Amino acid sequence: MDLRDRGLRSPIPFAPRTSYAFARSLTRSTRKSEANSLLVAKDTWVGGKRGQADRADVWVTRLHGPAAPLAVLTDGLTDDERWPGPAEYAGALTSRLAHYAMRVWAPALAEGIDRG
Repeated sequence: MDLRDRGLRSPIPFAPRTSYAFARSLTRSTRKSEANSLLVAKDTWVGGKRGQADRADVWVTRLHGPAAPLAVLTDGLTDDERWPGPAEYAGALTSRLAHYAMRVWAPALAEGIDRG
């Protein structure tokens, strides 16, 4: 409910494919680092390998403009946005994208529910 309420007050930094790519990378990679996972997320954001750029979404474009940088999702983390998840992840995360992606996707990924 917290995410829903936040989204009703102001836009939250959540782009589905980009956030999923980040969370999947962070939880599945042998090199669990926010920096590495942000590189994977950036590739999805700009439409790298699969060509479906989250930043090209009509609503993202209306909100952030065409060709918005990934920074529109990463910058400006506040203390009340921090994800209280497992310390192995949550304690080291510094970007808004990281905290929102993990809040949404980590429970499903932990249960083995994976989109691909």
